[in-house]
Amino acid sequence: MAGGVAHDLNNVLAAIISYPELMLRKLPDDHPLRRQLKEIQSSGQRAAGIVNDLLTIARGVVTSREPHDIHSIIEDYVASAEHKKLTASHPHVDFVYHCQASDSCIECSPIHISKVLMNLITNAFEAVDGQGKISVSTTNAQQDQLTHFEDSITPDNYLLLKIQDSGSGIAEKDLEHIFEPFYTTKMMGQSGTGLGLSMVWNIIQDHDGHISVSSNKKGTTFELIFPVSQQQSVDIAEGSNKNSEHQGNQEHILVVDDEQQLRDLTAEILKVLNYRVSTVSSGEEAISFLKNNDVDLAVVDMHMGAGMNGRETIEKIKALKAETKVIIASGFPENREVQKAMENGAICFINKPCTLTQFGEILAEALGTKSPQKS
Repeated sequence: MAGGVAHDLNNVLAAIISYPELMLRKLPDDHPLRRQLKEIQSSGQRAAGIVNDLLTIARGVVTSREPHDIHSIIEDYVASAEHKKLTASHPHVDFVYHCQASDSCIECSPIHISKVLMNLITNAFEAVDGQGKISVSTTNAQQDQLTHFEDSITPDNYLLLKIQDSGSGIAEKDLEHIFEPFYTTKMMGQSGTGLGLSMVWNIIQDHDGHISVSSNKKGTTFELIFPVSQQQSVDIAEGSNKNSEHQGNQEHILVVDDEQQLRDLTAEILKVLNYRVSTVSSGEEAISFLKNNDVDLAVVDMHMGAGMNGRETIEKIKALKAETKVIIASGFPENREVQKAMENGAICFINKPCTLTQFGEILAEALGTKSPQKS
């Protein structure tokens, strides 16, 4: 059910996020509508984030993990615009962090660990009324030092991430329920959705970690533990190249999608990115088109209402013209059908909605036209 809801909402949100982005490109910097368009786009992105939180709770979505230094993830979050806005809105709360763990590399998805940090630190700020303090720290701990965790733990060496606040604490009657979906002590609709801590719990489970919380009238402490990775940390790409826009060179792209609004939106984005575009509304139409035309790449929707689905379409495309590059786009999260499509020749998976910049980078990588990053 969550997957179906996510698919429908993400298809709607793709238009809400992308059309303002296209319009902003055409308006001068001083145009009075720029602020309103950015607000629409920002609201769409927040809604997409809520959909992703729901999916994280409903099913494990951390599909790939690599060794990363958690200290780098913490520092990136602290330097983010979201965190700066949070600290600016709570000027009487001191925020400090101490990265003391000597073994700080864990197997993780950085974007999900960053979400965990954002949720727990945001909750900590909201728990402090007036002056107070929030601290984030990392240390290493052995199995015998973590006996207060209820779940059984097996590795000898753990990374312990601790987030403490000096707020008024969580009532004992609420403490045992805080990780339940939609359970919240905040005013529903005013601050949060009741999904934040459920999402945190699910992400920790997906990372083979554990979470513990203690609270009293002097404050609350969340402790998270992750097995330390024995592998070398993967470098996270620096921001200077992360937001660069990749333009095409009039390569021919075929868009296969059963929803006309999304076909038209994708076609418009591709034209802005300097690609030639053809569109069809089904897998059958795609095969018929390709019998008489060559394309450099096909963007295929995974779930189409009638006829062949995305995986079947990709199989037919590769059987007809094996050299044709194909990427999958879907409002559903990555699942077994997507994995089968990847095994049968699809290059990558795009989770709708994505920004114009993200789409441009994915296309450039798929086509082999992405410029190498400077070292």
